[in-house]
Order: sequence, then C-alpha cells, then structure tokens
Amino acid sequence: MSQQGLIDSSAFTQNGDALKQLGDNASAVILGSATALHPGFVTQGQKDGRDRDYDALPPLTGPEGKSYTTYGFPSMPGATFVLTTKASQTEQIQAIKMLNYVFSQEGELNGMFGPAGKGWVEPGPKDIALDKSLKAKYKVKATDNGNWGAIAQYNNTAEFRNTQAVAKDPKTQDGYERRLFDATKRYEPHADKAETFPYGEAWIDPAQASELATLQTNIGTFVQQSAVQFITGKKSLDSDWDSYVKNIDKLGLERFLQIYQQSYDKSH
Repeated sequence: MSQQGLIDSSAFTQNGDALKQLGDNASAVILGSATALHPGFVTQGQKDGRDRDYDALPPLTGPEGKSYTTYGFPSMPGATFVLTTKASQTEQIQAIKMLNYVFSQEGELNGMFGPAGKGWVEPGPKDIALDKSLKAKYKVKATDNGNWGAIAQYNNTAEFRNTQAVAKDPKTQDGYERRLFDATKRYEPHADKAETFPYGEAWIDPAQASELATLQTNIGTFVQQSAVQFITGKKSLDSDWDSYVKNIDKLGLERFLQIYQQSYDKSH
C-alpha cells in the first residue's frame, strides 16, 4: 500500500486539526479512511453528505481467522473528591451532601448536561434509548456553558448512559451517539480483557517512578516508530520481527513489566 501511494506520509505525525482539513476539503473528497476514536475528522452535517459515507471498519481478521482489538477502561481510578483538614464539621457535612446529590441520577443529569428543561428534558413516547432494549429516561439538549460535562461524571454507569434518548438514524447529527454506540458494539466482542493489565490499580513506589517513566518513554517511542516502519514497508514482518523483539528486550521490557507487576501485587 505504501508503494502504491495509498498511505498519506503525514498520517503518522499530523494532529487532529490537520486531519480535519483533509476531511473537510472543499473541492473534493480526498480522505479515503482514517484511524480515529470517532468520525470527528469530518464536520458533521456536510451539504454533500460526505460525513454519512464513513463507516467504522471491524477489526481485521488474520490468516489464522483471529481478530483482536484493544480495550479501553471505561473509567479511570484516582481521587476525584477530597475533604481538606481545614474544613469545619459543618462544611464537611455539606460537602458530603453535595457529593450524594451528584451521585444521584438528577445530580448526574444536571451536572453533565445542565439544568432540567435547559440541558436535558424528559423523553417523549416515541423517543428511543441508545440501547434499544432499555427505556429512554432523558433526552439531551444543546446548551452553551451551562454544564460541567465529563467533569461531573461520578455515577455514569453503562445503563445510565444507554438510557439516553437518541435519534434512530445514526448518520444524522442527532443520532451521533448511536453511531458511536453501534461502532463500539462491532469492536467489543474482539477485545480480550484478560490480556489487559489494570495499570490504574498498580500504585507505583515514588522511588521507582523515574525509572518507570524512562522505560515507558523509551519502549513506547521504539514501538511507535517501529509500527510506522512495518506499516510503510521499511521493515518486514518476515525478516525484521525477531530483531524488533530483541530490541524491545534490550530497552528493558522485562524490568518495565516487573515494576508494574510488583506494584499491582502489593495492593492485591
């Protein structure tokens, strides 16, 4: 593909804005495909309908009939609510009451989307939930600076998210969430969660943090650079793979895995 000129050489270095310029090219459609988390590489609602022509490709199937995809954790660990020691007892009680409200469905809706009636409304009888097996519980409206968005996601369960009323046609602007939902379903069965390391549950000893950061940077940079070389044909999977694996080992892969595993074992 590289020899045929089908891979844009800038695809490995360009940012999101540069990619969108290709997707929104005014004179003609010049972007055949792109690697992205969502179809944001082309403005939704184009007059020529080009944004409706892009579909999520399922994971590629190898010669042995297997197909894989990575798995992204639905939530990230870490402290998102703390009480300072300088807070009075009254202030602590009020803070806990506020957090309890944020965890409620009403608090989640008001925090993420804005006040009822402005940021979200009750769904109508014909509205369909994102997950069609569930009953729609809320419908989001466009607001301007009236919500906290993702910052307010304290109890955003899969069921809560999937009860959002979304337009039936995933290719419309109002059906955008359904488009993402459907694409996720195409990838979900191919994710091997057993092979995904829960790095967020591993507390790294500060004495090892610098060493781990160096290992991660060196290994990550080498893997990324090698991936580009394999994709573009500068390296061959047949003749260069063994050398690639040996170089990762030389960069300290075993030590990298050891630090993470020991950190995980200490907390479990």
